[in-house]
Amino acid sequence: IIRGLLMIGPPGCGKTFLAKAIATEANMPFVSTSGSELTDVYVGVGASKVRHMFAQARLLAKYHGACLLFIDEIDSIGKKRSFGHNSDQETNKTLNQLLVEMDGMAKVRDNITVIAATNAPEIVLDPALLRAGRFDRKLYYDLPTRLEREQLFAHFLSKKHYDQKSIHLPFWAGVTQMRSPAEIENIVEEAEIISLRNGQPFITVQDLSEALERIELGLRRRRKVADAERLSTAYHEAGHLVAIHYLSSAQTFFKISIAFRKETLGVVHTFAKEDQYFRNQDEYFGQIQGLLAGYVAEKIKFNRTTRGVASDFKHAMLLAHSMVFRHGMGKSGHLGDYTGQVGHQLSEQIKRELNDDMEAILRQAFKTTQKLLQQKWELVEWIVHDLLEKEELELIDIKEIIEQYEQHR
Repeated sequence: IIRGLLMIGPPGCGKTFLAKAIATEANMPFVSTSGSELTDVYVGVGASKVRHMFAQARLLAKYHGACLLFIDEIDSIGKKRSFGHNSDQETNKTLNQLLVEMDGMAKVRDNITVIAATNAPEIVLDPALLRAGRFDRKLYYDLPTRLEREQLFAHFLSKKHYDQKSIHLPFWAGVTQMRSPAEIENIVEEAEIISLRNGQPFITVQDLSEALERIELGLRRRRKVADAERLSTAYHEAGHLVAIHYLSSAQTFFKISIAFRKETLGVVHTFAKEDQYFRNQDEYFGQIQGLLAGYVAEKIKFNRTTRGVASDFKHAMLLAHSMVFRHGMGKSGHLGDYTGQVGHQLSEQIKRELNDDMEAILRQAFKTTQKLLQQKWELVEWIVHDLLEKEELELIDIKEIIEQYEQHR
């Protein structure tokens, strides 16, 4: 039989649920614990807990034919052992006892299968834990795909009263890219709370949108924002939105807001048009243009900028750095991943050329974005006008403004 099965994947993806489901479907006793429960400050206590746990599992296996033993967050006790002066002797002893119980001198041919789960990288676990005879079977979990997210929304919303006509499940599956099932459930639960507080009999699109924003940025803060700051933020966010709409081939948006949340005065909520594992050069470049558009819009309107551009610059430079130093997308044609190179291993000329390539990408993105916003400035003004009036614009409002602008032209 399989003696050890290791589940590896991000949190909130149902690893614990699946372990319980296996025990239920197989009609087996289920013994559950966590790595933190097996550790202790007193020497020898952790190893004693492991012995007691396996003794309980063997007893259940003897009377029921088999037993399933589940250890959650095994990285608490399963990290690579250290043997130096400052090593954690108690954790080492606990891990040693687990190794012995699974496949050591005390090995007993009982029908016990040990399932462990972790969201830590596999490389942090001790090699002895992963060798044949122990956790040699591995299940890798990924975040749900777009279709799976749609099915998750359908599942969680089926338990609630919601507006089936206006809530388009494929759209919300796209909006929640890189979200775990637990996070999607949390969005639905938060939306229900908002709808109940508003005295509504069912969840609406606005409730889901508000729930997503609350989870990402926190509750609205009742703090007075100066009119000049509010105006500057509106132009900044409108610049982002227009550039993303016309220049970004991989991104789109579903909401723009200048409501004060956490430390954020405004935001354009974006999501990828398609689930992608890799991006090409044009998609990177389009994302950089969208990031710089807030800075460009402020420069065009006020001929000055605010510190709100700092986060945009940081992300734009990280993308440009990845393009040049990791993906060989610089105009000088240097190939290879230079991010892991020690400074003295690169000549001054190569470092200068790589940095020049980064600067060239940012400069070109700035020029393209500036040209676009100057051409579409009337649309920026229209968005700012409605944004100052309503504070938040949903996708349907944004599309209506853009359609009116295109017809007006």
